[in-house]
Amino acid sequence: MRRIVVELTRTSLRLLDAEVTARGLRVRQLKIEPLQGEAAPELLQRLLQGTRTSHAQALLVLPREQTFTRTVTLPSDDPDELTEMVRLSEKTQFPSPTDRLVMDFQVIRKAEGRSAVQMVACQRDLVERQLTLMRRTGLEPQALIPSAWALAAWYRWVGRSLRLSEPVMVMNVDRDRTDLALILDGHVVGSRSLGHGEAEWASGQVTDRLGQELDQTLAGLGRELPGMDLRAIVLTGVGPLETWRESLTKRFALPVVIRRQDGCGVPQPDGMPPVSLAVLFGLLVGDPGRAVNLLPPEVRQAQRAQRRLRDLAVTGSLAIAGLSLCLGALSAAISRQQRIQAVVAQRLQEQQPRATWVAHRQGDLRALEELWAARRRTAAALAGLLGAAPEGMRFQHVSVDRARRDEAMIRGHTATLADLFGYMRQVERLGLWRSVTLRSATPRQTPAHALVEFELMLQGN
Repeated sequence: MRRIVVELTRTSLRLLDAEVTARGLRVRQLKIEPLQGEAAPELLQRLLQGTRTSHAQALLVLPREQTFTRTVTLPSDDPDELTEMVRLSEKTQFPSPTDRLVMDFQVIRKAEGRSAVQMVACQRDLVERQLTLMRRTGLEPQALIPSAWALAAWYRWVGRSLRLSEPVMVMNVDRDRTDLALILDGHVVGSRSLGHGEAEWASGQVTDRLGQELDQTLAGLGRELPGMDLRAIVLTGVGPLETWRESLTKRFALPVVIRRQDGCGVPQPDGMPPVSLAVLFGLLVGDPGRAVNLLPPEVRQAQRAQRRLRDLAVTGSLAIAGLSLCLGALSAAISRQQRIQAVVAQRLQEQQPRATWVAHRQGDLRALEELWAARRRTAAALAGLLGAAPEGMRFQHVSVDRARRDEAMIRGHTATLADLFGYMRQVERLGLWRSVTLRSATPRQTPAHALVEFELMLQGN
């Protein structure tokens, strides 16, 4: 993710452009220019010359001294109820009418159904002035964050290795101001901004003035957050930090830890007096959602609508891409199926002659099977005729019509007509012939004995 952080102080304009990834930071540019008669919009336009800003998240620092803060305790811990209560409290907590203010709040503690809330407000015309500065250069700020909350984000990043007990007071000494942020559980529970910079603190009054400011901050919080005892001080920025640490340690009898600005890992431009980069770096690495955001409500609403539109566009693009992939896969599957069908049709066409030959051979086999079955039936029927003949009956001729295989003719002789009729009844009982017809029966006398010559016609089943 690429971020462009802009900070406008009384004496300089600062711009930090960097890529923020899970692996770390890649600074594209750091520019610090003094305000020497050149208007801030023109100066920022010059600093951004040649820089592509269309896909960057723009964040703007609002000096802490331009804001009002109030800490109140409200009788609810429900987010929706708290929002409404804060809106009602806004009318009584700040000196200006609500329509001339831009306000945001953070819940800093919840206990027993009650919530300690810090309300932060700024004059609307000051906010509009800051937004105009950015918009004239083509940048649309995604957040307008007071410097004390940017300092808290810096502390959350670098303070992980310090392992200090909280609450911790972070003191950032810059060229023309000093920011104080009292931090507990990652939240800014109190903050102040002093018009004293490095040169003023060098006069030696740092401990007395800082002591007064800390006492006022803790006293104001004591009414809403009792038991708020400072545990440590983190000192950063420019100037003789080692000397100030000794003075602060003696004055407060607390651990005072120096975290130099070079811990940000961002080299400053040559030819410029050193400045504190803690605020810029805090917005660069921090989560804007954890800080108060003093963009006007209508601007935030418009940005949410734009984000929803972008999300819908991305979702639509992904859906179209998914549909395209599905259609591509379906087209590939259809093409593959068509190729398979073409191959199968070609193989079938190649096998057609052989299939025809096999079909013909199967027909021949069926004809042979039918022929052999008919022969077997005829043989069985003839065997039945011969087996049923009584003793003394002789067959002279037995024939089967070749064209009509179910007809047979028998010529022969037997001793008596009774034997002949008995034989006919026996043949009918066999059930192998549908009918047995006597075509002729002629008695004859031979020298040896009498006989009856006969001719039978049989029709098969």
